[in-house]
Amino acid sequence: MSTEEQQRVRGRGWAVTLLVVGAVLVVAGIAFHGVAAAHRPSGPGGSTTWEALLDHAALRWGAYGAVVGGVYLVVRGWNLRRRP
Repeated sequence: MSTEEQQRVRGRGWAVTLLVVGAVLVVAGIAFHGVAAAHRPSGPGGSTTWEALLDHAALRWGAYGAVVGGVYLVVRGWNLRRRP
């Protein structure tokens, strides 16, 4: 087996792992975004302290990052699978 073929086989081995990890990140990101939206400090009697607002923003941006990272990994894994 040539070096090029070995690299292709190795890349295909990572394809499924990247697809699974990417899908998990997308689902987790969507779930965390839902948690952030549900715990938004607003409404009567809601906390509007800076700490609560920063916690909400950090959770929301973490969720966005997880979704973007997950989509990247899914696309990367898909491309590795389809490589000839």
